[in-house]
Amino acid sequence: MKNLNRSQQIRVLTFLMFGLVIAFAILYPILPDVIPMQFSLSGSVNRTAPKWLALLSMFGINALMNISNIVRSKDRLLDRQMYLSFGLAVFSIIMLSISMFI
Repeated sequence: MKNLNRSQQIRVLTFLMFGLVIAFAILYPILPDVIPMQFSLSGSVNRTAPKWLALLSMFGINALMNISNIVRSKDRLLDRQMYLSFGLAVFSIIMLSISMFI
């Protein structure tokens, strides 16, 4: 990712967001109607949300972070910003997948 210029990095982040939408669309029918959003230290669920709200909030957080990375970077995004964007998207998908088994 070090050799990508700013427009290429923006394209990568755009494809990442489209990939996240596709992953959420695939997961949506198999997710439970209510998704745990917060756990206590003992492991019990503190807060839940309807699955549409959980997906919307996870996508919104990813989108806001990507947009803020693009706006803040003048020349090109730093590698850590790109890795953080990928990591957050993967984390969202993993957490939704885990919620199917809780």
